[in-house]
Amino acid sequence: MVKKKETKNISEFSAYKELGRMKKKRSPHSVLICTDDPDGWFVNFVEYRTKSGVVIHDDYIVEKDLPGWIRWHRNLGWEEV
Repeated sequence: MVKKKETKNISEFSAYKELGRMKKKRSPHSVLICTDDPDGWFVNFVEYRTKSGVVIHDDYIVEKDLPGWIRWHRNLGWEEV
């Protein structure tokens, strides 16, 4: 039996502390940078469809790697909003 893929929505991250957002011109996707870790050690880097809110990628990274992730996305044309 094939297991149905669980679809997440950006609304599931509404209780998280927002650290930033990114948007790419002419892209249907946005990025939410947030955390629910009280110590701030771990950060969620969530790419989602802007209109529907369907999560495309949800990466769980260490906070010290965040500047590198942001720099990498900037090099791909993403801008902080």
